[in-house]
Amino acid sequence: NARFYGVYTFMIYFIRQGDEYVKIGISGTPGARLNELQTGNPNKLSLWFVVEGGLQEERALHVMFA
Repeated sequence: NARFYGVYTFMIYFIRQGDEYVKIGISGTPGARLNELQTGNPNKLSLWFVVEGGLQEERALHVMFA
């Protein structure tokens, strides 16, 4: 189930930069977040994975992959 905060549904996203870096974050619109991050970044970013979740799940993923 998605997490609802007001009218927003949050998704946890994994955005990759090649084979080097992965950004884990949270957004109501992961595709728009990808576009924001791509602006000013000369390297190609790609939306690798998206899953429904909230802040607690995102924090747990940061701990797992740190």
